[in-house]
Amino acid sequence: KRFPNGGYKLTSYHYLSECYAKQNNTEQTMNYYEKIIVLPDNQYTNIALLKAARISFDNKNFKKSGEYYALLSETAEDQGMILEALDGAMRSAVMNDNLAQAEQFAGEILLIERASDQQKAYAHFIRGKTYLANNSLDNAINEFIQVDKLSQSEIGAEDIFQVAQINFNRNKLDES
Repeated sequence: KRFPNGGYKLTSYHYLSECYAKQNNTEQTMNYYEKIIVLPDNQYTNIALLKAARISFDNKNFKKSGEYYALLSETAEDQGMILEALDGAMRSAVMNDNLAQAEQFAGEILLIERASDQQKAYAHFIRGKTYLANNSLDNAINEFIQVDKLSQSEIGAEDIFQVAQINFNRNKLDES
């Protein structure tokens, strides 16, 4: 407080954010993460972005989590962190009903070899939903087929339904 522009301001913000996080004081934790984030790029920027994004997502503030994840995807160098950032940005965009933005992040996820089958399946699912919304039915079917190959989860079941529904609407009853 006595030296607001002191040489250890950044380090102090980092330690304060960690202390408040251990106390489960989300408001103060976010306050110090945001102070770190607005400073020029530094050694704590990416970890502050990641933790702020996670907290925002958990608190259902998908607009903020999307902003933090998107920024992290641009600044991170670690492939694992980039992948988590893209996945978080995609899921935040979905929760914000922004399929176009979600589809953009989905495309980026599919370019990363280290992406898990579940991440790839969800990315294909989002692309399929986007194609479906744009009435590009053949492309939607192709994406949903990819989901089926990668996932046995809830979205795997929904993609099968979507393919059947598209075929039914096209009066392809045998395929449906």
